[in-house]
Amino acid sequence: MPKIDLNLDKLKTEREEIQAFLSEPNAYSSPDFSAKNKRFTELEKIIEKGEMRENLEKNLEEARELA
Repeated sequence: MPKIDLNLDKLKTEREEIQAFLSEPNAYSSPDFSAKNKRFTELEKIIEKGEMRENLEKNLEEARELA
């Protein structure tokens, strides 16, 4: 099975930057608001799945060690 390389640290950094932008009081009036809000939602889903995958890989490795 091919391994998908996700740089979760990079994605988390991007999410934090967008979150900081979205939390600004005047963010809603920015022309980039909609695109950044959409990207933030995408990043949330990708990071959640990536963390889930990391946990599953860790659990699988631990199970193999016990077998």
